[in-house]
Amino acid sequence: MEMCGRIWQWVLRLGAWQVAAVLVLLVAGGACMAVARRLARPSYDSYGPGGSRAVKVATAGALWLLGGVLCVGSLVCLAAVFAPLVHL
Repeated sequence: MEMCGRIWQWVLRLGAWQVAAVLVLLVAGGACMAVARRLARPSYDSYGPGGSRAVKVATAGALWLLGGVLCVGSLVCLAAVFAPLVHL
């Protein structure tokens, strides 16, 4: 719990960079999820006997998780932007 508090304090100190951080994290997370979705689509010519399907599924899963983490990070930055308004 203490680590969450430290991360929250770090995010609050971002200041003017919060808007840029939110936009960058959202775009990066969305791009990761879009690539993961593209990799998850079946393509008949790319499944060779060497197990390329497993590699594609593993890569898509990793990109999906990374995209989710980036999007959640952007929401944390966004919450830090509006947190001072709650205490008014």
